[in-house]
Amino acid sequence: MECSLGPDPLFVRIPVRGYKTTQAVQCNTARETKALPAAFPGTPKPARQGCIEARHATFRARMTSKDEDGSSGLANKPWIAKCISDVPGDGVVFAERGGPRPLYNVTGPNQWFGNT
Repeated sequence: MECSLGPDPLFVRIPVRGYKTTQAVQCNTARETKALPAAFPGTPKPARQGCIEARHATFRARMTSKDEDGSSGLANKPWIAKCISDVPGDGVVFAERGGPRPLYNVTGPNQWFGNT
């Protein structure tokens, strides 16, 4: 299931939106984000969280090791993500078809807008 939340989740005025969504919820994003935990009750599972973090670290290390391969010949997604990550400073990345979010080093709030 793919769900989009926000004041205009289908991006009616921006014709570049090209990925599917199963649920589009028009709402105040900040208020809805705070309400999400109540919609999905339960207790966190530390073992599962640890497993997710370990898989993420493995994926990130694998992708980071490939970024220099894209610096010569054909550019690859890890290389492009590295180059873009070096630019923003306080800027914003709007990635409709870029690499997965973990490849980008954006750390501030409202710096990443993408489908991954």
